[in-house]
Amino acid sequence: MLRGLVLRPAFVAALVMAASAPVAPPALAATAPDGAAPARLGYPVWSPRAAGAPALAAGPAAPASVVDQVPGILIVCKQLTAGVAAATSFTFTTPPGGPAIPAITVPANTTAAVCAPGVPAAPGSVAVTEAVPAGFTLQSVTGGTLAGATATAPIAPGQPTRLTFINAPTTPGGAALTVNMTASPPAATVGSPLTYTITVTNTSGATATGVTVTDPLPANVTLTAATASVGSCNGGPGSTTVTCSLGTLTAGGSATVTITVVPAPPAAGTTLTNTVTATAAGLAAGTATTTTPVAGGPFPPGAPSLVGANLPVVPPPPLEFIPPPGPPPFPLAPPPGPPGALRGPFREVPIIPEADSVFLLVSGLVVLGGLVALRGLRRRDD
Repeated sequence: MLRGLVLRPAFVAALVMAASAPVAPPALAATAPDGAAPARLGYPVWSPRAAGAPALAAGPAAPASVVDQVPGILIVCKQLTAGVAAATSFTFTTPPGGPAIPAITVPANTTAAVCAPGVPAAPGSVAVTEAVPAGFTLQSVTGGTLAGATATAPIAPGQPTRLTFINAPTTPGGAALTVNMTASPPAATVGSPLTYTITVTNTSGATATGVTVTDPLPANVTLTAATASVGSCNGGPGSTTVTCSLGTLTAGGSATVTITVVPAPPAAGTTLTNTVTATAAGLAAGTATTTTPVAGGPFPPGAPSLVGANLPVVPPPPLEFIPPPGPPPFPLAPPPGPPGALRGPFREVPIIPEADSVFLLVSGLVVLGGLVALRGLRRRDD
């Protein structure tokens, strides 16, 4: 019956195209039951269903979010209200199963916060207890609430939390003045000024009274000036020790002392070591030391030195005495004062003994002849 069916080429092509066309699936929708929000992180994921299909029955309660399980980071810090004379270590504990907090060492004479490395902590809250060392009191905390020596801090998932314990020294020996000293220029020169700048800071946390700076100057220097930003200094030119009375410094206050010296020649080739001390009533003393190398005199760079040189000795030219103007004779020795120009050793005039004898003989004969002539005249008159 189909033998006589003739398939036209156009019809065959249409059949092939229809068979190869993709079939669109029914429309799907991701709908949470009971009008819940679409599936996203923090909600249970529901299977897609065909659009218009009946709502699925509500299942069990949604599981906890993955983000809620991420631990937070706890950073514990320590800060002092006043610097202390020696480094101090502080330790902390947490309840069993809590994070282990590393110990914190606060350097001497600092009021900056010092923090331990961050540690993972479970979301929620964590209690941290400080073992307060002797000579300190726990005043407050930041980043949490304080009860006794225990601070409680909230921990957010995936977020850092900084918990800072603030302590204050309770003994005067734990507080001191901080002293800093610099020298300018850093390398001194004989005969050129050298300036020491001394800064005293009250890091005791309380008002400091009777603040005094004492500087026994190094050897082979000459003091030229000493001044203070507050108070006064009693070291005058030529003094070997400078003492400056700064009076009262409030907590955190500072004062500056400037001392200028000039290295003497014996200091050439040596190193000047200068140590200054700051004291106040009821506080530990603070000190600072600086060293300064000293070069030779103020000669230009590269100038040759004459020290130790074997220089030839050149004798001076001969000198002569020039007599004052006027007719001779003049004394054999020049007069002690002007007129006359002295130019060195005097020229000697030779004295001839024979000339003196002839002169005396002739003179005697003339006198004798005169006497004889006078006697002859008298006899003739008689």
